[in-house]
Amino acid sequence: IAENLRAIVPGSSGPRLDEADRVYETFTRTSLMPKPGAFEVLDRLGERGIATALVTNCAPDVPDLWEQTGWAPRFDVAIFSCSLGVKKPDPRIYREALAKLAVAAERTAFVGDGSDGELRGAADVGLRPVLVRNQPDLADPDVRAEAEAAGWPVVDRLDELPAVLQTM
Repeated sequence: IAENLRAIVPGSSGPRLDEADRVYETFTRTSLMPKPGAFEVLDRLGERGIATALVTNCAPDVPDLWEQTGWAPRFDVAIFSCSLGVKKPDPRIYREALAKLAVAAERTAFVGDGSDGELRGAADVGLRPVLVRNQPDLADPDVRAEAEAAGWPVVDRLDELPAVLQTM
């Protein structure tokens, strides 16, 4: 953040910029905190030998902090939009994950909350979408309607995910 502000306002410096940097880093770290049960679900999938990839639209600070999180060891591959230069639903971001995992799209589920048109983007590449409603009360009803109309599974609780994946 401080770097961006220095670029926008040449000559800016001082404690307020440093504070903005600290506030933004705290925000990013907080946003990387897992939802209840997320690590346990990923651990269960890993124990079953199921390869996992993170495909995320994010700012450059996320990859910088990634290795310091509990997420990093639980994913085989992490694809960050800011590093690749494209974001969901661009097909290239999904194809990058498939290539790094060395798996075929039709044998692969894409699990997401449906933001940014990610489920449709995944389906267009041949992945099998699964909608996870992390916060059902905040979820976009149009995303659920699209998932249901397309016949994609909908998971209301993360602990339901392994069973749903097993049926696919």
